[in-house]
Amino acid sequence: LRVGHSNLFNRTVIVLDLNPSPNGGVDVNYFEKVVTFIISQHRGKVFGKEEVEVVLLMESPGGSVTEYGFGAAQMNRLSQEEGITTTACVDTIACSGGYLIASQANKLLAAPFAYVGSIGVIMEVINYNKALERFGANPIVLTAGDAKAPITATGKITKTDMDIKKADLAKIHTAFRDLVVEGRPSLSDSIDTVGNGNVFLGKEALSLNMVDSIMTSDEYLLERILAGDRVLKLHRLRRGNKSPNNILNPM
Repeated sequence: LRVGHSNLFNRTVIVLDLNPSPNGGVDVNYFEKVVTFIISQHRGKVFGKEEVEVVLLMESPGGSVTEYGFGAAQMNRLSQEEGITTTACVDTIACSGGYLIASQANKLLAAPFAYVGSIGVIMEVINYNKALERFGANPIVLTAGDAKAPITATGKITKTDMDIKKADLAKIHTAFRDLVVEGRPSLSDSIDTVGNGNVFLGKEALSLNMVDSIMTSDEYLLERILAGDRVLKLHRLRRGNKSPNNILNPM
């Protein structure tokens, strides 16, 4: 990677877009590699002595606990790196796991009508036990351990099974809320209000300290360019079956 040093710029701004798919899915495995790449280049002084800001274009309705929790850990890792500041920009939606990742940025911006929040946990499963029994089938599910897979698609579900799974969801929800507050300490007194699964529009989210400013990503990036920053966008370049390379191009 060669970006060149120049006294013409106040600092370097690196723009990341982790939403290659139309459904808003975030490639957290790619995110991990990108974070490692940026940190290694920063520590190697590739960007010179300039201050570095990483702008994440965050658009996601959420996803699995493990994947988005991992993504939040990567965002936190980047935000904690000395000499790097992070900004998350939400133009349309950052809900549930999407907001979890965005909340770990040093600064969070949202468009006026962007959806943010949905700090909650959901589990949905169709149980066919009774339907199968009506057809004379006898589903058998064997487990070892009282709390092992309490809810399955074919097994009989008891109140105890439901209570176990609800307790699991409650633990995940608590961890979700705690991590949001860790990333945004200003929410420590209002997490019961904003952390109950509700979704908020950008302007309302601002009044609740869920975001720091109302601004679209293009507005913010133009602001940075006009301020004299060198703004680069990170692209993933694929060449045949070879591993993808990271390419930084000026915006």
